Amino acid sequence: MARRFSVGGVLMRRIGVAVVGCGFIAETAHIPNLLSIPKAKLVALCDINEDRLKQMGAKFGVSKLYSDLEALAENREVDATIVCTPTSAHAEAAKVLINGGKHVFVEKPLANSLELAKPVVEAAEKRKVKLMVGYQMRYLPNHRKVREIVQGGGIGEPFYAEAHSETLIIKPDEGILIDYATHLINILLWHFDNTSVERVGGLLHTTGDKYTTETEATLALRFANGVIGRIGAFWLSNYRSWQATDRYVKILGSRGKVVTDLNGPTITLYREGSLMSRVRGPHRIMPRFALNPYVPFTDLAYRREVEHFLDCILKDRNPSTSGREDLVTLRIVEAAKQSFRSGEFVEVSNV
Repeated sequence: MARRFSVGGVLMRRIGVAVVGCGFIAETAHIPNLLSIPKAKLVALCDINEDRLKQMGAKFGVSKLYSDLEALAENREVDATIVCTPTSAHAEAAKVLINGGKHVFVEKPLANSLELAKPVVEAAEKRKVKLMVGYQMRYLPNHRKVREIVQGGGIGEPFYAEAHSETLIIKPDEGILIDYATHLINILLWHFDNTSVERVGGLLHTTGDKYTTETEATLALRFANGVIGRIGAFWLSNYRSWQATDRYVKILGSRGKVVTDLNGPTITLYREGSLMSRVRGPHRIMPRFALNPYVPFTDLAYRREVEHFLDCILKDRNPSTSGREDLVTLRIVEAAKQSFRSGEFVEVSNV
């Protein structure tokens, strides 16, 4: 049960939160953000690495430390949890916490397969707890502005959408589809208001002999609204400079086009017939509340997604990136793998 506290004489509700998995993203984003969000109270930390657990407890002043997830799930001070474990552990951790009656936010994706993810979604729906998956790019001002432009008819009728990203870092044991391309799939789905994808084609490649999963991937998508989509995710394992990478989302419409940096903040816009575009051609705009590109992601997108999760608990709303929605992303990943094996496009069924 969320606790109440007073700020300036105003009574507010506060949610007890535990962080499960004390790795990099927990240390640099979620724990610091929770400590600075008034509606959250960081109650406990959990990690199977006891040395790491003690280190994080000391650093952030958290005294309730758990190496046993079942024990954490029994703590009645904990209303909600943020799961930052490796993807292979997401599903099992989420099920334990859901069965303990906890609301669960889990870093993307919900699991490394559709088969493992489905029971988690069903458990959350049965227990009537919130289940949210962390796709933080949706919370960047540039993507929110692009979505507003596209859905408001600002570029006419969309017919092509592309999410392209080159990265210097992936988890090779998970493969680039699960570890990275899920972000790109999810952001395109969101720009089209989660319009279903009907067909998927996939081309996958593995660099070198030391990896067994794909390190580069290109996906072709056919959306139900007729839009043709392309996802490109590429691990540049031998590169050392992020400045050498291209990362963007591009949407073409019948009356214009919009391109934005994947991690923000700028947008390049062209509208056929508008005075600005007629004079300047494609021109850059900066959305409201955009941060300088050198300000860390952790100070905006990660914070806003956690605030959204907490608001959904307090106001009994469905999260923007729900567990059931992530089943669609995982189905597209699996369809891409199936397409690559068969050499044919794969029809995407409902999940």
